[in-house]
Amino acid sequence: MAEAPARTARRSAAARSPLFAWAILLTAGVSWGATYSLAKLATQDGAHPLGIALWQGGVGAALLGLVEVVRRRRLPLDRPHLLFYLVCGLLGTAIPSTLYFYAAPHLPAGVLAITLGLTPLLTFVGAVFLKLDRYATGRLLGVFLGIAAVLMIALPDASLPERTAAIWVVAALAAALSYAAENMIIAKFRP
Repeated sequence: MAEAPARTARRSAAARSPLFAWAILLTAGVSWGATYSLAKLATQDGAHPLGIALWQGGVGAALLGLVEVVRRRRLPLDRPHLLFYLVCGLLGTAIPSTLYFYAAPHLPAGVLAITLGLTPLLTFVGAVFLKLDRYATGRLLGVFLGIAAVLMIALPDASLPERTAAIWVVAALAAALSYAAENMIIAKFRP
């Protein structure tokens, strides 16, 4: 019986190691960064955006379900939790993924990445509006600079392949807004 606490202590020490933290950060960054290029490649090669979004959500759900089974934790399935899962699934996966995958063949991968980078800025604006965070002038300046950066990219004759691609920038911004809305829902209504 003494072996289980020792195993947990070793696992805990490994999880606190700086090397482990850097490995997780590097893996997450590479995975996240590759998403845009892979989405562009997949949609240009004929994969349907809805199919990609379905597979992305399905594989993610299966992996998280497996983690819960391995941890022997039971997922709460009462009404408030199910409603929370539905709203977060729509705002955090279904809507933004679908929008991004539809926009991917029409926009450079860098533009997709920058629009997603606006998610924390939009989350801050929403959090201040909902009184989940306090107003800070420096942060608001950052929001305006982020929006200005996206506008410089989206304006004609900038880095968009053609003028009609601007509508796809709006779709990508709507996806970022959807992620921000999910963040606020989690902060305010998590059961």
